[in-house]
Amino acid sequence: MNLCRRELLLRMPGLVALFAAGDLVAACAGPGGAPSVDAVANDFSFQFSRTNVPAGKVHFTLKNNSKTYKHELWVYPQNQPKLKDMLAAKDASTSGGSDVSEEDYLQGVVGKVEDLDPGKTASFDATLASGPYEMACFVVTTMVGKPMVHYEMGMHAILTVQ
Repeated sequence: MNLCRRELLLRMPGLVALFAAGDLVAACAGPGGAPSVDAVANDFSFQFSRTNVPAGKVHFTLKNNSKTYKHELWVYPQNQPKLKDMLAAKDASTSGGSDVSEEDYLQGVVGKVEDLDPGKTASFDATLASGPYEMACFVVTTMVGKPMVHYEMGMHAILTVQ
């Protein structure tokens, strides 16, 4: 039994029967026992399995539950001096036809899944040092004639690495 299951069982003893029956899956560890962060993307929102992990290797999985829109998952240190510039450039680029590269603006990217089609799942491993990171989607979608970056619609969260 992995650490996450033990923690859940200690806090919620009624889960013993569910674990025994195999009906509950704890998404706590990725390949090789590394902690896992599972992100589920819906239309303009994320759900994360956890937002705190220990420093070291971490397995990230992005599942795109949208029926219509592509989504992505970028993981990078939280303090990004060019983030606002990138968002403005992405908004402007859509009317001009070509997207801008996140890597031209973001520093220290530790991993990413880009442009994941609806219904698909992808993953990556990253080695993280202690500190705050951000997890975000930078896909641009035109809504009511206006380009909108998913990040600006709330598709981002802080990951604390201890």
